[in-house]
Amino acid sequence: PGAACGSNAIGEALVKAGVRAVLCITAIIAGGRVLLRPIFNRMAGGNTPAELFAALTLLVAIGTSAITQAAGLSMALGAFLAGLLIAETEYVMQVESDIAPFRGLLLGLFFMTVGMEVQPGILVNDGLWVLG
Repeated sequence: PGAACGSNAIGEALVKAGVRAVLCITAIIAGGRVLLRPIFNRMAGGNTPAELFAALTLLVAIGTSAITQAAGLSMALGAFLAGLLIAETEYVMQVESDIAPFRGLLLGLFFMTVGMEVQPGILVNDGLWVLG
């Protein structure tokens, strides 16, 4: 009875997490498709400085990352979804050129965060287990 009760609770938790993930991703994609194009059209239509356009792009990426994190999902998933949404707009080439100066900085930041997750102590203490 104890094992069945534990696996039932795990199953319920997985279903809840799955539903939450699907709802969050669906809301981001639907909201992004409805909101992003008019916002980018308005920014590109006027005398908007390129820096503001780049800031909007970064805000979209950070905003979707924050939404996914608040829903208990990965911030990387939010950034990925933002990239997909921006790629669907007709301003993808302008976004790429505006973000190009930040590319090296963002790649460096990514690799630094990955490097900070490495725990050399585990390799020293459990090296054979890790390699095996």
